[in-house]
Amino acid sequence: MGGTGLCVLSPLPAARIEPAVVAAFRAEGLVRHSARVRDWYDAAGRPYAYYLKATDFEFDPEETAPLEQAVGVSMASQVQVHIGVGDPAGRPALGRIAHRLALAADGWVYIDLHDPPPAGIRELFERAGRCVALEDDDTVFFVDAAAMAAWLAHPEFYVIK
Repeated sequence: MGGTGLCVLSPLPAARIEPAVVAAFRAEGLVRHSARVRDWYDAAGRPYAYYLKATDFEFDPEETAPLEQAVGVSMASQVQVHIGVGDPAGRPALGRIAHRLALAADGWVYIDLHDPPPAGIRELFERAGRCVALEDDDTVFFVDAAAMAAWLAHPEFYVIK
């Protein structure tokens, strides 16, 4: 199955985040599937979904340690938001959902950029909000909601498949 996803890490437990996930999907105009409550669709029929997991489901402790040290709190859960098709037209909605979740859940969005990344991307993130670089080449970051908003507004915004 094709598709694209973003992860949002949060210090909040998954049970406290799920209402914010539902609200973020609704704010994007998505409609919930009647039988599969974590599956949603946009007006064009593109499928979206979310998964609430423990932080270590996708990330090893050494990957989240720089973030947790920088913010002074442990991450308790992650939300994976996913679009189930490779259609780039659905990716901005995915980014907006991740941004809303970062706002609502005191979360951090994991961003993996092409190599080379857009020029000045770290500076953009740092001017707008906070970021924790995971790679010295500025290709992998955790960003807060403010930095995610700046990335969404950037003319080269993209999400890697």
